[in-house]
Amino acid sequence: MTVPDGVCWDMTDEPSRTRLVTHVRLPLLPWPARLPAPMPASWVGFVLLATFLVWFLAFVAVLSHGHPFWLAPLVAAVPAWLLGRCVAPIARVRLRREAFSVLRWLREEPQAE
Repeated sequence: MTVPDGVCWDMTDEPSRTRLVTHVRLPLLPWPARLPAPMPASWVGFVLLATFLVWFLAFVAVLSHGHPFWLAPLVAAVPAWLLGRCVAPIARVRLRREAFSVLRWLREEPQAE
């Protein structure tokens, strides 16, 4: 299944508050990665950076407590996943607010001039 370019954010894309994206293309992945929720394109860079920082800090914390090296990336993925779950409701509220504003605009009766 291919994801349309309009809903897929790429690392070279300009930040846009009006464009909603559902997937992201990362350099190391051959397929587009799904975001936790549709979100404005301007948020994606911050969400990816925060996810990487959370993953890296958890990775270092697991290794510093003497756990095996192979276990560290797996355990560190849990906080990164939780961060995505925390951002998803915020993005859904924004999406819902924008959808209701469009519906309200469509329901308004055309004013006679």
